[in-house]
Order: sequence, then C-alpha cells, then structure tokens
Amino acid sequence: LSNPLASLFYCAECGYAMAYRNDERIQQRFFCRRREVHRSGSIMARYIFDDVADALEAEIPNFKMLLNENANDEIKRKEQTIAALQKRLADLEQKELSLWDRYTEDGMPKEIFDKLKDKVTNEKREVTLSLQEEQQEAVSTIDYAGKIVTFQNAIDVTGGQLFLDEVLHI
Repeated sequence: LSNPLASLFYCAECGYAMAYRNDERIQQRFFCRRREVHRSGSIMARYIFDDVADALEAEIPNFKMLLNENANDEIKRKEQTIAALQKRLADLEQKELSLWDRYTEDGMPKEIFDKLKDKVTNEKREVTLSLQEEQQEAVSTIDYAGKIVTFQNAIDVTGGQLFLDEVLHI
C-alpha cells in the first residue's frame, strides 16, 4: 500500500491527483505529477497527515454521538427481538410438553402427535438459530465502540502522527 490517501488530494492549479513520495533523500511529500506543465510545487506529507489526523479527531465526538444514538436504538431493538424470541422459545417448549400430555393422557393418535411434534421441533430449531444470530450481532456493537476508544487513544498518545505513519507504512 503505497498511498492509502490516493485520489483524495488534487493539484490546485490543474486538478490532477497528487502523488505521494517517500524518498529517503527528501522528506515525504505529496506532489503533482504534471508539475512540469505548471510551476506547482509540492507539500510536505506531515502537513497533510496532521490535517487528516485533526479532521478525524474532530469528527470522533460527532461519530460517538451518532453511534450512541444509533446504538441505543439498535440495542433496544435487539433486546426486544431477543426477548420476543426467548418468549417464543419458552412457548414452544410449553407447547411440546402439552403435546406429550395430550398424547400420553388423552390418547392423541400417534400420526397426529408425530406431525404436530415435528412442526414444533422445526419451529424451535428456527427460533433457536434466530436467537443465536441476534445474540451474536448484539456483541458487535460493543466491539465497534471499543474500536473508537482504541482510535481515540492512538490519537491522544501519538498526536495522530504515529497512527498515520502505521497506515502509510512509513
């Protein structure tokens, strides 16, 4: 990955995409590849990196707010869905017990019992799978919030430069 910021910076004079150069003889720079056509210079990469880090850092509070608003709504929806699935699973287990009672005590014909039991068993399997999926997805919201904290810590500790250096492998 030579320039993850490719196609984001353009020359003010000609509009051509700026290129990134990491040359050991000179400091890292962004430059216009068509600079021979005009007298446009280049800009030191650290100025761009600092601006990008500042912009990202400035957006973290907005992103956190949106994440919290969306996460709270999403968490409530997930909790409601999980609760509904758990209730449905409990109802199906009760229904299965009731079928056994009707079969053993009330003399329900075996063919009817088997058909109803298979229907309940299949629905229980589907509800259990849905419940597991919902519970796994609920964890990803917490993991995503953790990534924001990690990113914020990286900016706090390094002032943003080390983070961008690692992204650019410089």
